[in-house]
Amino acid sequence: MFHKTCNNTCHLTRSIVHLIAVITAITS
Repeated sequence: MFHKTCNNTCHLTRSIVHLIAVITAITS
């Protein structure tokens, strides 16, 4: 069983981290 609230938070965090990584890769 997974915590739904934690799952949503982790998903949001991963999305932000992924977005930052993509922007960093493009600007590099």
